[in-house]
Amino acid sequence: MTKRRHMTPNSGTSGRSRSATKPLPKKPLRTFNPAAALGILWIVATSRSPERTWPYEVIEFGHEFAWVGRELAHIGMLQQLRVRRNGHWEDGYKLAPLQEALDQTHSKTVRCITDYMLKHRDKPHIATLRERGVLSKLLGGIRHRDLGRRLEYAAQFL
Repeated sequence: MTKRRHMTPNSGTSGRSRSATKPLPKKPLRTFNPAAALGILWIVATSRSPERTWPYEVIEFGHEFAWVGRELAHIGMLQQLRVRRNGHWEDGYKLAPLQEALDQTHSKTVRCITDYMLKHRDKPHIATLRERGVLSKLLGGIRHRDLGRRLEYAAQFL
């Protein structure tokens, strides 16, 4: 007659621990920073010269430029270029043609940028972007349910 052994958890053995079955906490999603996005757009839109200084509102978010630049390229505001060996990071982007429409699936992100532009319309770097036609392209990338609401929102920028 064979002895029947009952399976009991053996906590002293190597292998998976009990805590390994617990789900890992999800990484928090990065929040989109419209100030950093406008800083990148301003840097790319203006010609670079040694005597030109960047406003503090632009360089304040320098640590986020890589991620936000990729996001703006994904939306369709920027086009990525190849950077030469000793080139600057801003040489890796150029403004996308203003005639090309933005993908409206990123409407919330674009709306975040335009809302920031509306709140801070008196800043000189935002005025430069408005002069270069960036605002009109951004407004075209926002999805509205009806034409009236789109016109009301655009009228706030006048």
